[in-house]
Amino acid sequence: MSEYNKIIDIMHFNNGIVTTKEITKAGIHRQVLSDAVKRGLLVKVSVGVYVSPNSMGDEYFSLQNRCPKGVFSLLSSLYLYGSTDVIPESISMTFPQGYNYMHLRKEGIECHVSSSDKYSMGIEEIDSKCGCKVRCYNRERTLCEILNPKYGMDIRVITDAFKEYSKSSDKNLNELIKFAKVFRVEERVRYYMEVLL
Repeated sequence: MSEYNKIIDIMHFNNGIVTTKEITKAGIHRQVLSDAVKRGLLVKVSVGVYVSPNSMGDEYFSLQNRCPKGVFSLLSSLYLYGSTDVIPESISMTFPQGYNYMHLRKEGIECHVSSSDKYSMGIEEIDSKCGCKVRCYNRERTLCEILNPKYGMDIRVITDAFKEYSKSSDKNLNELIKFAKVFRVEERVRYYMEVLL
C-alpha cells in the first residue's frame, strides 16, 4: 500500500480529516503531506490539519488541533450538544489563565479565560457536527456559565437550553447544582429548573 493510500485510509477513518500527528504516528514522513497538497490530494486548512479537496472540513476539529488548551464553551458548547438552534456567529473557547490567545481574537474567535482551579472542571470529549472528537465543557457547566450576565446571552437561548436539558434522560441535577454553586448562580438555576420540571 502506498503512503498516499495510507493517508487516504486515515482520512476516511477520521471523517475526511488527517493531522500531521496522525501521519507521523503511522510512520509516514511529513514530506509526503506536502507532496499530497501539491498534487491536489489534500488541502491544508490550518497548521497540522488537512482535509480532502471535496470535504468541507471541520472548523471545530481544526481549531481544537491548533489550540489544544482551548475548550469549546458557552454558545459553541450549546451548539455542539444540540441544545440550541442558534448557529454561533463566532466560536467560543475558554483557555487557562496565562494562555496567549490574542492571535485567535484577531481571527474572530471569542476567547475567555478561566482560573486554573475552574478551567479543567467539566471538560468532556464529544463528537463535533462532522463526527470528530473535540473538547467541550459539559452541559451542566455550560448552563451555569450562560447565566452570567457578563456574557450577555439571549434569554431565549438560555430558556431553550434549560428546556432541552430538563427533558433530557441523561441530565445530572447533582452536577448542575454543583456547578451552580461554583459559578454562584444557584438561585437562577433553581428558578429555571423549578419552572421547567
